[in-house]
Amino acid sequence: MALKRIFWLWLYLLLTAALANQASLISDSTCLASSNVSPKTSYDACCPSKSQSGTGYVGNIQFRYQCGLTPDPAGEEVPHKVSSIHDCATLCAENTDCKAGTWDYQYGRCYLTTNMSGTKPSPLWVLLEKSTKSDCQKVEAALRQCKMAEDTCQSARKECESDHAECLRQQVELQRQKDALTKEKDYLIKENNDLTTKLDAAEKTNAQLQQERNTALTNYGTCHAQETQLRTAYATLQTQFQKTLPCPDGEELTMGGIRYKIYCGRGVSEAGFNGNHGGGVGDIGFHQCLSVCSADATCKGVNYWYYGDKPVCSLADIYENPPAGSGGYRCIGAVPVSPK
Repeated sequence: MALKRIFWLWLYLLLTAALANQASLISDSTCLASSNVSPKTSYDACCPSKSQSGTGYVGNIQFRYQCGLTPDPAGEEVPHKVSSIHDCATLCAENTDCKAGTWDYQYGRCYLTTNMSGTKPSPLWVLLEKSTKSDCQKVEAALRQCKMAEDTCQSARKECESDHAECLRQQVELQRQKDALTKEKDYLIKENNDLTTKLDAAEKTNAQLQQERNTALTNYGTCHAQETQLRTAYATLQTQFQKTLPCPDGEELTMGGIRYKIYCGRGVSEAGFNGNHGGGVGDIGFHQCLSVCSADATCKGVNYWYYGDKPVCSLADIYENPPAGSGGYRCIGAVPVSPK
């Protein structure tokens, strides 16, 4: 019974809104009131906003105007020179084949169309669509909509009754699940008590492990300090050893028509090698290494490594001057003074 009262209230409000809409369509006549105004005054009366719309009458013909729209396709191609929206609507009203008129505010032109299949956005234009329905027809259409709404409500009512039955079924199922969860809860409480006992034992073990960790950290600090001392001593020895190398650091040397700058103890960084020259050339002298690079147009520099009795000549693929790699005391870097 409550659903039925709600439906009739909704039907009354819908019908009232439809009739009120018809009244507003009849009374909205400011836009098409007069032709004795300037184009700007006529446009401002109809289009205070870019998407304004409304209705008005020219004689007994009702028009719906919409700002910022034109028919798509455009319709008549020959424009009529008129100065107001009222005059454009009058032209359409006098033409029985006219479905809509379009007024160009900027140039005062009116176009007529006999086929309204669509619209498109057009700033500073106003679409005047001729109405073909009477007020009674519109009320009848509103009543048909109300009838459709009634059918929809009846269908919704049946759906609600079905949902109610489903809710009752789910209530029984939820009660069953609740009983099962209560049983599960009792089991979990017992399990929690057992885990609490195990946790106490684990915390005791953790305290012992923490004590052992602190001892290990103390030993690590001692080892780290010793490592720092050894690294410092190694760096000192390396510096002293580099001073004894027969390497002309910073000097320039011409080989094969290319002038190179020599860097002792450092070379081209790893980023300068992309694998185009393979793993390098082995077992050749430093000057031979420079000659190989000079003869290769893609060679951008060399790293010459001398490990024991078999040195390696690595050809760089990317120009890097000065070189950014820390090759160590067994590396000599050579880079062309000017890029190839």
